[in-house]
Amino acid sequence: MPQEPLEQSSSVNKPEPDQSGLEERTISLQESVSLGYIGPLPLPGMMAEYDRIIPNGAERIMVMAEEQLKARISNENYALREEFKQGMYGQTYAFAVSLVIIAAATFLAINGHESIATVMVSLDIVGLVTAFIVGSKASPTQKNTSSGDDE
Repeated sequence: MPQEPLEQSSSVNKPEPDQSGLEERTISLQESVSLGYIGPLPLPGMMAEYDRIIPNGAERIMVMAEEQLKARISNENYALREEFKQGMYGQTYAFAVSLVIIAAATFLAINGHESIATVMVSLDIVGLVTAFIVGSKASPTQKNTSSGDDE
C-alpha cells in the first residue's frame, strides 16, 4: 500500500547588493525531498518512529499486515473455489443442452426430418468445439493476470 511521500522544503532568498545602478534581484533556491515505499510495511526506521510515537505502534502495524495477508489468502481461496464451481456448472449445463439437442435431433430423424436433425447435431458439435477451443485459450491468460496482482 503506497504511502504519501513525506516532503521537506527549504528556501533560501538572497538579495544581491545594489552595485552601481544595477537593479536588485532575488535568487531563490528550493529543495524538495520525498520518501515513500510500496508494500504493507513501512521501512524499519519508520517502524521505530511509529513505535516511539504510538505506544506499541510497530506491533500494531505488524498485526495489521498479518491480518491483511490472512484476509487476502482467504479471498483468493474463495475466488478459486468459485471459479472451479463455475467451470463445473458450465460443463454440466453444456452437457445437458447437448443431450437435449441430440434427443430432439434423434426424434426428428426418426420422424423423417434427417436433414434438420443433421444440421442440429452439426451446429451442436461446432458450438461445443468452439467453446472448448476458446475456453482453453483463455485459461492461461486468466491465470497469468490473477497471479500478477500488485503486492
